[in-house]
Amino acid sequence: MVFLAARQCEKSTTLANLGLLHCCLYPHFRVLYVAPTETHSTRFSRDRLEDMINISPRLKKFYSPAVAANVREKGFITGSRFILRSAYTKPDRVRGIPADMLLIDEMAMMISDHIPIMEECLAHSPYKKRLFAGTPLIPEDAMGHYWLESTQNEWAIPCYRHSPVHWNIVGEKHLGTEGLICDKCGNPINPADPKAQWVSTAEGEWVGFRIPQPIVPSADWSEIDYKRRKYPYHQFLNEVLALFCDVGTRPITKEEIMACCSEDIKMIPEVLERYRAMAGHFPVYAGIDWGGDVGRSATVLCLGGYFGGHQFKVFYMKKFEGRESDPLVQLKLIEEILRRFHVRYVAADYGFGFVQNATLEQALAPDDVYYMQCFYAYNPKHKLVFARGTRRWVLHRSQMMSNLFNIIKTRRIVFPRWQDFKPFADDILNIVSVYEERAHMLRYEHASDRPDDSFHAILYCLLASFRDVPRVDLLGLPEIPYL
Repeated sequence: MVFLAARQCEKSTTLANLGLLHCCLYPHFRVLYVAPTETHSTRFSRDRLEDMINISPRLKKFYSPAVAANVREKGFITGSRFILRSAYTKPDRVRGIPADMLLIDEMAMMISDHIPIMEECLAHSPYKKRLFAGTPLIPEDAMGHYWLESTQNEWAIPCYRHSPVHWNIVGEKHLGTEGLICDKCGNPINPADPKAQWVSTAEGEWVGFRIPQPIVPSADWSEIDYKRRKYPYHQFLNEVLALFCDVGTRPITKEEIMACCSEDIKMIPEVLERYRAMAGHFPVYAGIDWGGDVGRSATVLCLGGYFGGHQFKVFYMKKFEGRESDPLVQLKLIEEILRRFHVRYVAADYGFGFVQNATLEQALAPDDVYYMQCFYAYNPKHKLVFARGTRRWVLHRSQMMSNLFNIIKTRRIVFPRWQDFKPFADDILNIVSVYEERAHMLRYEHASDRPDDSFHAILYCLLASFRDVPRVDLLGLPEIPYL
């Protein structure tokens, strides 16, 4: 299920109740609750779980501190556990935790690409229950993706002044001065009418419910009217009506990308052969963004270098689609391409590609190829950090992406001619930026059916070159800190 809810509509309480119910009724059942920040998960643990258990005699009988009793985990006499984690911009804290039910709260604050990684926690469960909840923000975020895949159930309220009865689904035009009104005749309607009911407005794998504040029994209309007059328009739609609002802005334009395209760089055999020959004298770098969702995300390979100049030139890009989306096929092709162009530095994303990375790194080891595995995270101190413990590079997602957008805008990178580069440019144009007010930071998102893989492949390709050319405009620092 997915709950698209306005603020203060008891979505977190609903997740807590359903999780506790399963822990009490099912032996050895594991509920995994994931929130964006540690503050969210701690508050949920104390306000939703501990308080609920303490005031309920029935829940107290099932609760077992001997099994687990701390802020991050609760135990029950059934052998079940309620586990709580936070994962704002990296899912590492969730990896490897087996679960039967995955609860994700405040989903609009989650990075879309991390949700499938969290869902892997259910891989060996016979139940595989997923309940996601949050307040909507923009259509391109994680909340928008799962809502689009749902039945999109709406609360239909009847108005009997019409024949046949007119049904109202709450939106802006239903807001009167003293309560909800019919959008056809303007007379009052009652969300608690005995015949009001949920209706599906779409077909989908998920069961989805939109819960705006005006239909909640505890709603105070004077407060709703005040918010309508005082809140910014997009905030009112999001937090009161539980509606998406396209406040995301495009961080770059088609014209700005086209300005970086050079007619001299053509992805045709003759020109590529020229770059292959130059690879014997100048270092060539590779960036790989592994595709993790067939049909929605494709593996993209990017090759580039400086070739004696000051501008970084991307001379080759490839999407592995169709038959080439098979991991074994694409690994063989990528290995052949890297060897053909004498690539010595490779940067690839960790995420879905941990198996592919291990295989490719081992295959290239005899050629002395330097192989970097990278993943995005939120680190307020540095844009790039090498974590000695995992031997991986940790990237500040928002800052690194912002820097690459700026490099493109200021034409400090060269792409192949437009007719060759357009399919990859489309990926870049799919990205929108939105300011996350609760986290006080800029966040980049893309719709589920509009991938951004090419952008990250280019970013990784540039990153692979930093050992030779430590670009301050990308990294923001002259040397790399270590953890």
